[in-house]
Amino acid sequence: MECQMECRMESPVESPVENSEEELAREIAPSRREELRRLRREVRRHRDGPEAPAALHRMGLIQLEQRRFQSAFRRFQCILDRYPDYPRYREVLELEFSVAERLMRGERGRLLGKFPGPRDRAGAIEIFRRVVDQAPYDDLAPLALVHIAQLALREGDPATAAGALEDILDRHGHAAVAPDALLLLAKVHRSRVRGPDHDPKAIRDAANAYQEFLLLYPDSPRAGEAERGLARAKGLLARGHLRVGNFYYDDRQRPEAARPYYALAIAAAPHSPAAERARERLLDMAAGKPGKGSPLDRLIGRYPHPAPTAPRP
Repeated sequence: MECQMECRMESPVESPVENSEEELAREIAPSRREELRRLRREVRRHRDGPEAPAALHRMGLIQLEQRRFQSAFRRFQCILDRYPDYPRYREVLELEFSVAERLMRGERGRLLGKFPGPRDRAGAIEIFRRVVDQAPYDDLAPLALVHIAQLALREGDPATAAGALEDILDRHGHAAVAPDALLLLAKVHRSRVRGPDHDPKAIRDAANAYQEFLLLYPDSPRAGEAERGLARAKGLLARGHLRVGNFYYDDRQRPEAARPYYALAIAAAPHSPAAERARERLLDMAAGKPGKGSPLDRLIGRYPHPAPTAPRP
């Protein structure tokens, strides 16, 4: 008797709830297809009437439920482009924004209604751009631009990210996301820096962004982060100026050309190791010490620079 009870307990039992959900899904799918056909006919029949945007709205909601994200986006965008007087215009704009957010999170659409499709973060960027183009001064616009910058950084495109963040600061300087956008812009410029030997423009851009953040938001809880970033950026600038000065002083034996770069290194970051080294080189210069010379100079001797002569009459 006990064995029979155990067998009955261990045997798989189909849940009536699961069966009902599967049956409901099978019943809903044909009804949704039929409804989409009916709505398409309604859009064609009432292209210039108030029924068309309402039908497109309903079609987009059904396709969003079916995880057909691009199809839903096209329906919503059609309303925004063609029917600006639609009473639920703002709701449609929010739905379009939500489609982009779902794609940004990596949700997969459905192919043929059954198979999971690829992730489409590039599509998310495009939809966010359309939201910004459709309503550039709406509250959703700065949020969309922040998402564009985040996605662009994830895809390794700092130029696109910087452009989106600069748009926030130019158009939406009073938005709640503006401080974070400015700090993220500084980090974007910092990510483009490959070291003190490279073009210092990206380093200067990062330093300017950090400095602007500290001027505009001195009481921000992220002010310490900005101060550390500014110190690192200025330190890199000082190292770059020091290396150029060393090149002229040591390799080219031109102390008069090296002097301005040592001064720039000290001005960029007065308390940095690079500034201390620049002061030492200026003292050596004042004492008349020659530069170390290039590796070739140390091997075969210094090149004798001719003394300057007076110009001929």
